[in-house]
Amino acid sequence: MSKVSTEFVVYRDSAEGEEEIILEINGWAEPLIPANFNGHPDNWYPEEGGDTEIEEVLYNGEPWDGVLTSSEESCARAQLAEELEGYEAL
Repeated sequence: MSKVSTEFVVYRDSAEGEEEIILEINGWAEPLIPANFNGHPDNWYPEEGGDTEIEEVLYNGEPWDGVLTSSEESCARAQLAEELEGYEAL
């Protein structure tokens, strides 16, 4: 797994209305190796990897005291995976 970071935006209700919160998500991501079912069955293999782990969530450089919803966490993990793909393309 490789260490990756991404900027992630969440929205929360506040006294002034909906507030945009820009977070920094730090974690780990593993490249996704797609399945191969082409050619002879001896050469087939299942999809492997693609795991992500959120290590910390920061707001203005400090640990964020909020909680990501399950949907936000899924999106944050997907962004970590995309960041890894971007690093590997360089």
